[in-house]
Amino acid sequence: MRADASGSASRENAVAIMRRQIQPGDLVVYQKTKHSLRPSPHARAVRPAPKGEDYSYRIDKYWTVVTVQPTGEIVVCTRRGKTHTLHAEDPLLRKATWWERLLLRRRFPLTGVVMPCARRDTGLT
Repeated sequence: MRADASGSASRENAVAIMRRQIQPGDLVVYQKTKHSLRPSPHARAVRPAPKGEDYSYRIDKYWTVVTVQPTGEIVVCTRRGKTHTLHAEDPLLRKATWWERLLLRRRFPLTGVVMPCARRDTGLT
């Protein structure tokens, strides 16, 4: 029982730390797994299917944080105005590095686009 209590406490600490680190307006990168007949030019870790009918690969998605929920979930906005809810502890999610923010800034949603996105899809005002 003690292991459960300490495990629960460490999980809560990790969520609290991640919530402190990720704030609304932060730029994040999510490594999304995709499947298709032709991987995109930005694909990484490309692997053919066992019978060779398609490919599995990872692609970086560049998003902006809209809100951080008290439950440890974050709401992000895409370049095209869609929103996604992710858990802050997701190992495929990370903050953008300074060079990504500089060199790949066009792949992130514009800050002026984030707020209308948030109001439309999540009910925020």
